[in-house]
Amino acid sequence: KILKYEINKKVVKVLDRWCDELILFTDKSTIKYYFDGNLKIKSELFKNHIYSHWNLYTKLAESLPLKYVMEFEEFVVIGEATEIKEYEINDDFFALPK
Repeated sequence: KILKYEINKKVVKVLDRWCDELILFTDKSTIKYYFDGNLKIKSELFKNHIYSHWNLYTKLAESLPLKYVMEFEEFVVIGEATEIKEYEINDDFFALPK
């Protein structure tokens, strides 16, 4: 359960991009997402994705994170992008076999 959240503007640079910070506070953890608002995603696609409160993150940030820090009482998990690549993907890539 999210107790509260806060957004801070232009907190850190990741891959030479200034990133805003979204902090989600729960009773057992603090999760910090760092994102560049120019890397847009459709949050509606993630509305049922509840792991690490991803659905709330995508709703609030509407952007891919370039870095995250998940702080728990027992351990800390850190992930950070090392590069950004843009690809064009054809629709048939997503077609399921019959």
